[in-house]
Amino acid sequence: VNIIIIVLNEYCCMTMGETITCEQTMQEKVSKLTDLFESFKVNKALMDRKLLTRVIALEDKTKDLLTKNTEERVSRDILEERLCEFVQNQVVDLEKRMEDQIIQMKMQIRDAMVEFTNFITDFHQMKSALRSQHRDTINCREETLEISDRLRGLQKESLAERIRIEESIIQCREQ
Repeated sequence: VNIIIIVLNEYCCMTMGETITCEQTMQEKVSKLTDLFESFKVNKALMDRKLLTRVIALEDKTKDLLTKNTEERVSRDILEERLCEFVQNQVVDLEKRMEDQIIQMKMQIRDAMVEFTNFITDFHQMKSALRSQHRDTINCREETLEISDRLRGLQKESLAERIRIEESIIQCREQ
């Protein structure tokens, strides 16, 4: 009976450990999602810097081309038109790449949110199962205590019966 009680106590401790592990896993998922959002912010800032650097480089290139074309006596209007088209094409290209990366990041965030939602659902199911197991353990412990009490009662009755039998044997011998 004592061994059964000890085993049940250890089982209760194990189910508590599983609950703590689930909470740690949930905290890790939240941390991963937070890191993903931070990464999104950093990537956007990098894209803004790259775009600014590219525009400055394009302005420098424009100045160089204007100087060269002046030397070659190409009309300023044609040169400015070409440069404007070139700059516009570069800006459009960069914007498109940025939009593509933002779309990819949004998809990653959406996937992470779905994964996190699934994890939360699994966590609640596990939590419910652990509560059920805990209730079963408590019920089992109560039944074990009842059985233990009955066994002690039967042991007392058995001991009392044994004493009566031994006294009867002693009385029979004396007669």
